[in-house]
Amino acid sequence: MVMETIRFRDYQIDTALRELWHRGERVALTPRAFDCLAYLIEQRGRAIGRDELIAAVWGRVDATDNLVDQIILRCRRAIGDTGPERYAIRTIPRFGYAWIADVTATPAPAPSRRAAARPAGRVHPLAGRLRARWSQVRERAGRSMRRAARWTGDAHAWRHWRAAAVATLGLLVGSGTPVSRPPPVPAPEPKAIVLPVQLAPGQGQAWMRLGLMDAIAERLRDAGLPVLPSDNVVALVRRFDADAATEDVVAAALAAATAPAWIFGVRAEAVETGWQVRLHGLYGPSPMPTGLGSAADPLAAAYLAADDLARRLDLTPAGGDAGAEAHDRARLLQQVKAAAWAEQHDQARVLLQAAAARHGAALDVRYWLAEIDHLAGHVHKAQAAFRALLEEPRLAQDAVLQAKVHHGLGYTCLRLADFQAAAVQFDQAVRGLAGAATGEARNQLGIALNGRGLARSWLRRFDEAEDDYARARVALESSGDQLALAQLDNNVGALHELRGRPAEALPYFHRAAERAAAFQALQPELGARINIAGSLLGLLEPAAALAQDARIAALLDRVTHPGTRELVNANRVQVLTANGRLHDAAALLQQLRDAPAEGRSEALDAWMQIVAAAHALESGQPARAAELAASALTDALRTTAPHQFVWGQYVAFTAERRQGHLAAAAAIADTVSRRAHAPDDVPEVIVLSALMQAEQAVLHGDDAAAEAAFRQALDQAEHPRAPALILRVSAAHAGYLIDRGRLDEAVAAAGRSAGWALQSYEAALLQLRVYHALADAGAWQVARVRTEVLAGEREIPPELLALPRHAIASR
Repeated sequence: MVMETIRFRDYQIDTALRELWHRGERVALTPRAFDCLAYLIEQRGRAIGRDELIAAVWGRVDATDNLVDQIILRCRRAIGDTGPERYAIRTIPRFGYAWIADVTATPAPAPSRRAAARPAGRVHPLAGRLRARWSQVRERAGRSMRRAARWTGDAHAWRHWRAAAVATLGLLVGSGTPVSRPPPVPAPEPKAIVLPVQLAPGQGQAWMRLGLMDAIAERLRDAGLPVLPSDNVVALVRRFDADAATEDVVAAALAAATAPAWIFGVRAEAVETGWQVRLHGLYGPSPMPTGLGSAADPLAAAYLAADDLARRLDLTPAGGDAGAEAHDRARLLQQVKAAAWAEQHDQARVLLQAAAARHGAALDVRYWLAEIDHLAGHVHKAQAAFRALLEEPRLAQDAVLQAKVHHGLGYTCLRLADFQAAAVQFDQAVRGLAGAATGEARNQLGIALNGRGLARSWLRRFDEAEDDYARARVALESSGDQLALAQLDNNVGALHELRGRPAEALPYFHRAAERAAAFQALQPELGARINIAGSLLGLLEPAAALAQDARIAALLDRVTHPGTRELVNANRVQVLTANGRLHDAAALLQQLRDAPAEGRSEALDAWMQIVAAAHALESGQPARAAELAASALTDALRTTAPHQFVWGQYVAFTAERRQGHLAAAAAIADTVSRRAHAPDDVPEVIVLSALMQAEQAVLHGDDAAAEAAFRQALDQAEHPRAPALILRVSAAHAGYLIDRGRLDEAVAAAGRSAGWALQSYEAALLQLRVYHALADAGAWQVARVRTEVLAGEREIPPELLALPRHAIASR
């Protein structure tokens, strides 16, 4: 929660102290009950399913209904919500609960106050004492984590610690015991932060602000001082006006966000002899060290200032004169980095062309040429450049640069949905960084493990992916790369999503979004928001998914990468369609057709065709849906994403049946039946395959085979508790039973998804179908109104809008 004090009626909740007060008296409340109450208030404005509440409070998915009822009762008693008319916690029949009382919230204290309150004793003025301070922080973290564990259980302890890849085929970034909350986040080792350089008015060039900052950070890192990665700092300071915000204001905000060891400001000014660069402490123990460097060139002055500061910290500067050519190349590359961080890719390319003219054979120049093409969306061009670099024998002499090249090639392979090739590249990077000792090497190791985990997820090597993500978290926490950690959370969530566990994925996506937003990181937050929306669709909460769209659209306005824009809009089509906003979805689909992004893979193109086919099916155009889905069923999609391939088959099968093309539907079902299930098949593959087999058996009059297939589908859907799959099975099974006049059994089958009828059109439509078959006029009327509200622009089957003549009035 972002607020610390919440008031409703005569009650007050202090989320920081975990206390509930009533008219000045503290109310006793168990830790679980407090978590439950706080979560319901935090998620006010929407209904919370029992499964989601269990995941949020217990950190698992197997708490009993009786246990939930007891906790809700304790919450109600604590806040006096025990009367016949609930004022705060409303029960949503067959679904869960919702908070309905009005609340007011007091924001958390300003960051500057928190920074000022930080104890002065947590210091490490010299390099030897840096480790001592880290030990103190870890011990303090351990005490806080143990307190948090006593209060809330280990699954909630991560809330007490603030820390800040685009996969394809509908998941953006991006076995063991399932968890429903992210694991506790360890307190990161304190890092030094170097702020962007302050230049005197009219002096210097634009690149110096970020380029010299990064050069100083690298120099200090080489001397042994842990320093926050520069891209993290750029993201953190992006929200501040460079001309208006003072260094003190920026430092206070960063101190609150990252708990650093030091924060250093930098000033550069032209002097008679060239340039003078001064480093000065803005946060940290007193007396704060300084560093001063003077040279004819600003980059050389920055290096000297960093070396001076390192000596004052009892560190040994890496130092050494690299020669005029290397210095010139380093200066050009700092300009390139500054342009890249400012997302000025064209400017970066111009600079690199100048660098190539003078240093064309230099490997780091060639790497950045490839990386800028990659960032700008020129996937095939970047891939060719990365491959050419790997042919260079000299590359083996620089393990970190070699790893970066493997990363770049790996991510281009991910973009093109070649997951096996991506896994190979990331694996090479991991092997090359074995025994990594420096901070940068550990950071690159974490990035490589994160990428390999993502590739292995798509290859359905889930256990290996989980191991990679665990190792990546350790490495990235060690290096302090909070942006990479946000991407990691996105990818871990995507792993749970692929395994059919949206409730477990959702908290990871939320944490990724929070981290990315704190760092003003555009693409990581955008990926997390899209993934949140996708998980909410899987949990049958389309309105909540749509609520993400305003933020997604605002972020998307700032994105220039065509491939990312395309992926985001394809996912938005699914959210809009699920909410019945068919015309808005159609407009986005038209944009995707009119301007396809460069480098779109065959598998990605097929997935987008299926998205369009599903939209056509919802829009009452089965012929168009069948045509689109048929064109999408390619070998590339079958190989890269079997779950998407089977989804495409199911859309095509349904479209053919709606047109009465039973032979075409039978051919699809026959193809499905010939495929042997693999051990790594995700639930969606098995459920949709079984449903097609069941419906085909119905056509053949084989009731025994149909029932067996329905049972198999239901077992697979309920195993991970995937609401969208459960609804799909219960709707198909109930429809079959209604057609056979087995109404009591149909009611039981439909009842599995009745709790979602308040929020899901498909669930409401199923209830309408059941009450229509029962000829229960009262219940049918309620179900009809509910379905009409949720339908949006979708057409309700006309036969369900008129009750049969033999209907009886409900009593």
